[in-house]
Amino acid sequence: MKKSAVVALIVISGMLVPRAGAVWTEAGTWGAGGSLMIDSDSILGTDIQSDFYLGQYIQDSFMAGGYVNIGDNDFITRVSGGATCKYHFFDNGHNLFSPYIGAQIGLAYAEAADDDAYALAIGGSVGLDYFLSPQVALNISLNASAATDDVYTDDEGLTGTDVNIRAGLGFFF
Repeated sequence: MKKSAVVALIVISGMLVPRAGAVWTEAGTWGAGGSLMIDSDSILGTDIQSDFYLGQYIQDSFMAGGYVNIGDNDFITRVSGGATCKYHFFDNGHNLFSPYIGAQIGLAYAEAADDDAYALAIGGSVGLDYFLSPQVALNISLNASAATDDVYTDDEGLTGTDVNIRAGLGFFF
């Protein structure tokens, strides 16, 4: 209980920090970030998902770059990577909340038991960056992906589609 209270206090105090010029999505800005999810009570055993991205805002509010996604559980190990982009709308350079839409295309490799698969994967996302400072943002997004082969898992086993919610951190420099 004490640990939860300390974490909540840190998060709340971070939200109260003054934010001059809080949104860093201007052309020329680099963005890097990622998320980590660990589910120890998954139907497929301990499920670990992590993703990372690096990109540059090639015009105000529009980032293009690359991504890597790594997933592992007791049933399948998956690695994917490719190109990603995201567009922040309603972003005038001074908003603490910066909603966006994103897209990605890449290749995925999955290894399950005695079988492995390579697939083309495309995906989209709708999310929100909440800027704690000009260089750091909390991120939450709803993501959907589809692949040409079964490289994802759900409660039934292998599948060619994936929908998830991710939360993470982004850094802007």
